[in-house]
Amino acid sequence: MVYAGRPLPDENRNQAYWLASRTGTFVTSTFFRGDYPEWVRSFNEEIAPRFHGRREWESSVPAEFRSLARDDEAPYEGDGTHTTFPHRFEDVVSPEAAEDQAAYYRWFFDTPLADEELFALAGAAVRELELGQRDVTDFLAIAVKSTDRIGHDYGPRSQEQLDVILRLDRLIGAFLVLLDDLVGPDRYVIALSADHGAPNVVEHELEHGRPGQRVSEQEIQDLLDRITRL
Repeated sequence: MVYAGRPLPDENRNQAYWLASRTGTFVTSTFFRGDYPEWVRSFNEEIAPRFHGRREWESSVPAEFRSLARDDEAPYEGDGTHTTFPHRFEDVVSPEAAEDQAAYYRWFFDTPLADEELFALAGAAVRELELGQRDVTDFLAIAVKSTDRIGHDYGPRSQEQLDVILRLDRLIGAFLVLLDDLVGPDRYVIALSADHGAPNVVEHELEHGRPGQRVSEQEIQDLLDRITRL
């Protein structure tokens, strides 16, 4: 998600956009505004499609650094079947769905490839809204979801998560270069945060002789029901 806050009482104040998994484009809600500004419409129509069409997620981690994560092949990752690189769209859908654009967007949404589109919109916001380029203080928030979703699906020590972190590091670096060019070095403050950490996958812990077990949704619900009755 990209959120831009401006200390001005105009139509561009407090805008928020997030990537829709059904369309591959950025959307908002009437809480923020009743329509889309021209720069967002232009982005969705002309720029967003440039990020679509790639149907394979391959590791970008150099071979000499892949030992920082566990081995790629782990039967408890992802859907339990497609657990290793490369991750291809056609491998996880039926032949009939291979040309289904909505199915493709859902696959794209759960890969780090979508982060590139996210940072492209953030860059467009800086340019089009002139963030940090006027005599007021602006606020821009970029919420990255890939580390959370892929961390849940593959685990924090997986090759997939290592690739996500490396790709994100590159995107942040390129975005800082953009800020230096448009806003100017030493004219902005950047803060990085995370909403939570992530435990190792249970099976990974068991492989290393540490205790752990999976708990089903039904077991959780049963426990909550017992607490409610107390």
